[in-house]
Amino acid sequence: MATQNAWINEDGLSVNFGPVTGGSTAINHNHTKGNTKEIQIAIGASTLKGVGDLFSMKDEIIPEGAFVQSARYIAEIDFDNAVTFGLVDKEGVAIDQAGLIGTGTTTATGAGAWIGTTATEVAYVAATATTTAPTVGKGTLIVEYIM
Repeated sequence: MATQNAWINEDGLSVNFGPVTGGSTAINHNHTKGNTKEIQIAIGASTLKGVGDLFSMKDEIIPEGAFVQSARYIAEIDFDNAVTFGLVDKEGVAIDQAGLIGTGTTTATGAGAWIGTTATEVAYVAATATTTAPTVGKGTLIVEYIM
């Protein structure tokens, strides 16, 4: 979990302060509606983080034991090459590359294998290019789970 605010000191170390949140300190948001948690992740062609990438505590996770209720991607600008939305472990090894939303380039609703199931391990939310990396495209991925 990351803190809501951080700054980098003269030594290059991140100093965190403020309430603890599950989101990135820069652009992502977490919301809670009772037991339902909502993750919002800004996704862009130049910022895709998926299979093969390393993840950190500032990246969004679905905790072990969470019931994944839904996922949806809202495109602001369509990707020019297909992307999948899924789950990886901390080292970027695919748990299910299309576990939230299968291959697509525009607004989509989750129909992956993890929708309607309970997470058996901690999983990082990832967006991975299916073949060729997109050069344009951006939007918001929203994942809801019950804890």
